[in-house]
Amino acid sequence: MATKAAMITEIGVNFADNTSGNITPAITRTTHTDEVNSWQQAPTINAQIGTSYAVVTADYGALITLSNAAPVAVSLPASSVAGFNPFNVRFKNLGAGTVTVTPTAGNIDGLASISILTGGSVQLVGDGTNYHAASVSTTIDATASAIAIGGTTPSGLSQGALRLSTSGLSLTGINASYGVSGTAAAGTEATLNLFNFNPDTADYSGATGAGQVLEYMTFQANIGGSTMKGGRTILGAGISLNAKSGNAGVVPNAAYVGATFLSESAVNDGGTVGTASGYLAGGSFSAQLLTGATFWQGIGALELDVALQTGTNSNRKIGLNIVQTTGDAIRGSLLDTAIEIGNQSAVGIGSAGWTYGLLFDATTAQWPMSATGTCIAATTGGGPPTVGSAIDFSVCTITNNLLKGPGFSIAGNGNAIHLASGTSPPAGGTVGTGYLMSSTANLGVFFGSGVPTLSAAQGSLYLRTDGSSTSTRLYVNTNGSTGWTNCVTAT
Repeated sequence: MATKAAMITEIGVNFADNTSGNITPAITRTTHTDEVNSWQQAPTINAQIGTSYAVVTADYGALITLSNAAPVAVSLPASSVAGFNPFNVRFKNLGAGTVTVTPTAGNIDGLASISILTGGSVQLVGDGTNYHAASVSTTIDATASAIAIGGTTPSGLSQGALRLSTSGLSLTGINASYGVSGTAAAGTEATLNLFNFNPDTADYSGATGAGQVLEYMTFQANIGGSTMKGGRTILGAGISLNAKSGNAGVVPNAAYVGATFLSESAVNDGGTVGTASGYLAGGSFSAQLLTGATFWQGIGALELDVALQTGTNSNRKIGLNIVQTTGDAIRGSLLDTAIEIGNQSAVGIGSAGWTYGLLFDATTAQWPMSATGTCIAATTGGGPPTVGSAIDFSVCTITNNLLKGPGFSIAGNGNAIHLASGTSPPAGGTVGTGYLMSSTANLGVFFGSGVPTLSAAQGSLYLRTDGSSTSTRLYVNTNGSTGWTNCVTAT
């Protein structure tokens, strides 16, 4: 076989102007034979039903169908072999067994072989050394050693364009629409699309990048430029319940989840007593403004939005729900916390430090809390709760206040509690302004100028700020109303 350019050259040589030599029948036959061999034949089907097949030159441009319940091994001569450059061929798996196509030399998009699942198809084109996947249909299932192409196509699937590359998978222009119906048999795995990397035994410790991490799937978008307008989302997932389901009484409290992430392990990762190894995370989100990114409106690693619109109702509305699963039985040996706020660098040495650890924010001009709401609370669901400490900052050096509210503060060193800090001593005292104690209404220590006139519980004390003698400095309530008796104090 010859390329188009080579055939043009051959025709020019063999059918030159008749100035010398003869155009013999042998020369004519040679040229026509080369034309036939080089021309891609009309699409034909080469149906194979065995467990192995060796591609031949006659398959040039053909569709080879493979149908067997057992795995099928296809041997593809190297693209450098005579008769296989130029060369292209299509494969389609019609059987239950996986079809594996392996070139005798070279590779397929950097891979030693490709596997075609039931219903899958691929076209391969040679470049004289290696083969390339020109088109792939249906889903892709990847393993550590090969790319598997295919998978039974769900009803209504609109095919997209998929391309194999030496770095794994790259997806171009996928527009898939699935229709799912029927009743699943007991024990059926509920997965419509599966990328299964099994096993992964690759050594990635010498790779570049933080942590030497092999990413199984990455969507990378490089955006910008004066013509780019509008926001961008690199990955979106959504689920909409558009009609009443049949879950009531069958699958109570069925969850409809936009996205789920799971990381798990049942093995030791090389750690020993005193030397732990491995870290398991369900998800990681990062947003960074790099040097030169100035005058941005804001940056956030994660935003969680929730809404119950008018005309709806729900027993629970939760912005962030951190739940220990039923199998959780052990606390972390060094740290056990539902929420941790940390830094990778020391404050002042690579890190600015947070201004607020937890903020109820009104900078958007909308205060988030209800007027009767509670910013931080514990409820009694599941039984009376018991904790060691509600708030513990005993390891901190607090330079200002441990707790501060309108007219109230507790010094960070614990040496002072400041009550009614925004109020001048009221004449005769004020009900509710002072240090109250117990469940008895208005039992406490009050303050003011002049003799006490407020109504308080019996036994309450009144501190007079303008008392000038041993009998005008301190008073005690004697009748649970406005009756006060002065206490004589010594100088």
